[in-house]
Amino acid sequence: PRPSPSASPPSAPVPGADFSAAADEEGLESFPRYDLAWEVDPTSGLVAGQMIVRYPWAGPEPLSDLVLRLFPNAPAWGGTLTVTQAQINGHPVRSTLTVEGTALRLSLPAPLPPGQSVTATTAFTLQLPPLGVEGNGQLGYGAGRVALAEAYPMVPCRGAEGWWEVLGPAHGDVTCNPVAFYRVQITAPATMTPLTSGRCDPPLSLGGGMQRWLCTAGPVRDFAAFLGADYQVVTTSVEGVTVRSASLPGDEAGGREALDDAAYALALFQRRFGPYPYAELDVVEGPLDRAGMEYPGLVLIQAAYYGEKREGLEPIVVHEVAHQWWYGLVGNDQVNAPWLDEALAEFSTLLYYEDRYGEEEAGLIEESWRQSYEAVVAAGQDRPVGLPADAYPQELYGPLVYRKGALFLVALRETIGDDAFEALLRQYLVQHRYGLATPEDFRTLIEGRGGPAAGDLYEAWILGTRHP
Repeated sequence: PRPSPSASPPSAPVPGADFSAAADEEGLESFPRYDLAWEVDPTSGLVAGQMIVRYPWAGPEPLSDLVLRLFPNAPAWGGTLTVTQAQINGHPVRSTLTVEGTALRLSLPAPLPPGQSVTATTAFTLQLPPLGVEGNGQLGYGAGRVALAEAYPMVPCRGAEGWWEVLGPAHGDVTCNPVAFYRVQITAPATMTPLTSGRCDPPLSLGGGMQRWLCTAGPVRDFAAFLGADYQVVTTSVEGVTVRSASLPGDEAGGREALDDAAYALALFQRRFGPYPYAELDVVEGPLDRAGMEYPGLVLIQAAYYGEKREGLEPIVVHEVAHQWWYGLVGNDQVNAPWLDEALAEFSTLLYYEDRYGEEEAGLIEESWRQSYEAVVAAGQDRPVGLPADAYPQELYGPLVYRKGALFLVALRETIGDDAFEALLRQYLVQHRYGLATPEDFRTLIEGRGGPAAGDLYEAWILGTRHP
């Protein structure tokens, strides 16, 4: 990574915001709370930032350190996130960079007892890579646009073995985050339009052609923002949720199609899985290195699907919208158990095609999965679905994690029946909403619904290499 140029941090965020009415729900007061400020220069790609995060500790033993993940420093991201100041409860602390510069370990001045909270305050600079030239397209600047995904120091998951300090391969997702509440200040030129997780108030004019937006979100696993001077935005409403589609000039037809697909998927998945708890959902065109990417309340779709790959836009949009439930509401370790959200999101596209176009059209989707998987089997490359992301070369990741994983769910539905399967998905959401599910949780659930036959399917598809 390139060294980060010096920059003055923006004005400090103000803690203690009224984040969301959802904060009144039982148990949500124990979630982390972020106050984040970004000051964006879209010409140089430099972002100056400050962050305050309050982390409540609920573990069985005193906590001795706090880890912050710095994902822009990963090779696939192409950025440089430098923490210039770090304090715990107002006092400077010793810090150590680990995991190829993507984890910053802060030593607490004294062990934190269970049931208490710690507040970390950081100042940081972020040098963005040029979009379409370096990085993966989730983070960058260029052509009047700025992409800010994983663009701040993030508190990762923590389990019985400690902090989540792994770095996944470039072809998979990289995060495992607890849900949190966010209050975010974005300072940028007034010519830009922000599309973000959560909702943003009308901007405050700062003079000199600059504006500041205050955005709030929660409970969500991340906060992402994409800013552009030329986004073409169309809007609709689905059961009180504002759905926005932002496309680039010349791609307005694709933008309208993405809006229609996302709106239909949102309404369907609310009926089939459970409520979507946020006020907005944004679909944004961007220069991704993959087909699509999910964030809470926002999905990013590769620009090619608005043009030469237009025929493939619909299933990509639907898959990413499904991630609002499978990753967003029900979290999982996306590096060590990627199938748990990807297979469910892929299977959800089958439900969409069944509902919108009928069994014949949906059958074509399922057959495309089978052909993809059969090609892997024929090449002698079949592997279990339930492996970590780095166990698959890039060319096998989609056929096995996404499509073989979805075929497992097809087989499971055929075994236990449509009604029992739909009830299973709803139960899975209720049991793990805002939490982190494991493959063992899912296996226990399906065996409770389907008995030994469901367990046998799990063994064959998820843990086995034999061709079911």
